[in-house]
Amino acid sequence: MDCFSERFQAAKKRKEIADGIRAKINQVDRQIDELGVKISEFKKSMDKEKGDVDRLNRFSLSRLWASIRGNGVEKLKKEEQEYIEAKIRWEIATRQLEQLNKEREKLSLDLTALGNVDTEYEQVLKEKEEILKREDSPQKKRFLELIEKGETLKNKEKEIKEAINAGNRAADALRGLIDDLNTAENWGIYDMLGGGLIATAVKHSSIDKAEEQAYYAQNALSSLKKELADVNRYMDLGVHLGGLATFADYFFDGFFVDWAIQTRIEDAHSRAADQLGQVENLIAKLEFELNETVKGLERIEKEKKEILEG
Repeated sequence: MDCFSERFQAAKKRKEIADGIRAKINQVDRQIDELGVKISEFKKSMDKEKGDVDRLNRFSLSRLWASIRGNGVEKLKKEEQEYIEAKIRWEIATRQLEQLNKEREKLSLDLTALGNVDTEYEQVLKEKEEILKREDSPQKKRFLELIEKGETLKNKEKEIKEAINAGNRAADALRGLIDDLNTAENWGIYDMLGGGLIATAVKHSSIDKAEEQAYYAQNALSSLKKELADVNRYMDLGVHLGGLATFADYFFDGFFVDWAIQTRIEDAHSRAADQLGQVENLIAKLEFELNETVKGLERIEKEKKEILEG
């Protein structure tokens, strides 16, 4: 076995040991979290039982009457037994937690003692990758294909994440618009029923806020359209982009001049809600595609590693 092969196998073995320790640490962490919940529950139960015992030990007419009837001592014994049992459960769980914390500390020290195994392993993988690229073999061809596919999926992942962020901004803006229109709608109804100057003023203020929020929504939807154009290079979402760009036209086409008409407020509220539903559906599609893209990248990296480790 040549020098590089020895280094590669040693680094691989150390990485496997480190991964095994990390898995144990994760398992211990879960046990610590679960035990912490139980300890809290046991402590509450113990405190409750202790309170019952203290209450029965305090002198009172009811205790005197219970003693006369002959059931006071028996009841106190029962409460004391329940307290002892609760205390034992709490003490056992507490000792278990201490042991788990010690175990975790030891595992952490073992992991630290291995050094930076991940960096070491990635380095030898890169060296083997360069060796493979210089070879003339079927593995080289497949490896280069995987690299190209991986780069495509990485770009797709980046574009989808940017589109999701733009979609979330658009959805937030639309929700703000819907809230303002909902307030305007409610106060508008009150105003029509004779709500007076205050109702009119609040309605007008809500419409002014809705106007400002509609500008935010228009800008956010425009940004979303640009991001979707990038995503569509990799996939077909089946979304009519033109509708996103013209959404705000309705709000700036006489609505805020004609703001006093209640039906226009209600109509605008309905349109904004429909648009929000479209954006939320779009985000769901993007998140699904992102998940599939990440899985594809993981499969590619797994196959690349298998070739390098082979």
